[in-house]
Amino acid sequence: MKKSTLLILYLMPVLLVIWFVAAFSVNVPFRDQWALVPIFDKVTAGTLTFRPFWALHSNHRIPVPKIIMTILAFISHWNINYEICFSIFLSLISFGILYKISETTAKGVSARLFHLTNILTCLLVFSLVQEENWLWGFQLAWFLINLCVILAVYWLNKKSQISAKMRIFLAGIFCFVASLSSAHGLLSWLAIIPSLFALEGTVKEKIQRLLGWVSLWVALLAIYTINYHPKNANYKIDSLREEPFLPFHYFFSLLGAPIVRLPIVSAVIGLVIFSGFIGIVVYVIKVIKTSQFKFVPITELTPWLSIGLFSLLCSLAITIGRVRYGVEQAFESRYTTTSLLLIIAFVQIFNILNFKKSKKIQLLLT
Repeated sequence: MKKSTLLILYLMPVLLVIWFVAAFSVNVPFRDQWALVPIFDKVTAGTLTFRPFWALHSNHRIPVPKIIMTILAFISHWNINYEICFSIFLSLISFGILYKISETTAKGVSARLFHLTNILTCLLVFSLVQEENWLWGFQLAWFLINLCVILAVYWLNKKSQISAKMRIFLAGIFCFVASLSSAHGLLSWLAIIPSLFALEGTVKEKIQRLLGWVSLWVALLAIYTINYHPKNANYKIDSLREEPFLPFHYFFSLLGAPIVRLPIVSAVIGLVIFSGFIGIVVYVIKVIKTSQFKFVPITELTPWLSIGLFSLLCSLAITIGRVRYGVEQAFESRYTTTSLLLIIAFVQIFNILNFKKSKKIQLLLT
């Protein structure tokens, strides 16, 4: 394919989002954004401390997004469009890093198949199904957390002269930023474990890294929960007793919502995606046990396993926290920003495995 054609195909989803926000965004603070006004007052008065940034916001600690939005507000005289543009900027970087990861993990794949996979990835990253997050600048935290997870995965799987310790340190920084951007950012530490374990080193070193990583996560959780008094924490389980399959319906609907938002159809699609991803995980475990690394090196799969695992963990956390509102609530577009990562991971892994399988068949025939 000509470079100009490829460039157009890659730019189309980005330009579509830019047109969408230009056409439908409104430069007016909305809902949660008004909670920033006291911070602005303190900045103006010169009495600002870290406490307002650390304070709970709807059961989340979001100091990093608050700091970013405060800076943007004073630069732009609180033009909300700056926050929206920042979300698009974060997504551009996310796709760029996903593309770099794909270059590393899809070696040998034909150029046509490689670009087809990444054009689909681009369509997913900039999908308009995330309309609420695109149009509401306050939601930049969702894009920021996705970027932090992707960057952490990138550095852990990057083959370079940088030492393993430095790569782990960089990954830890990104997970730390994700954790202070919203509660689901805390799950990044668990999602990164496959990539962490895939780092070069002896079994003893891998175990030591894992223990150190989990210890840091536990310490951060302890700090996070200091004076943590969430609102509406008393969940009503009466409806769950009447509908025991409701959590499963909600969970699979979350996974399928980026493709279609119909109660039954979405759940079926979500189940298919979930089953496919779990099947890949089982395959990887089987390969590890049998040490059959000849055709499918585990290092080619672990980046996408971590990204997909993060999406699954987020969907599980959302299900636990929101299932009481009913399945219809699973179709809110804000949640698709993390659900899309599972589909991206599935597409990228399918591309790798499909190529490796074809290559293996060719070698056997010859």
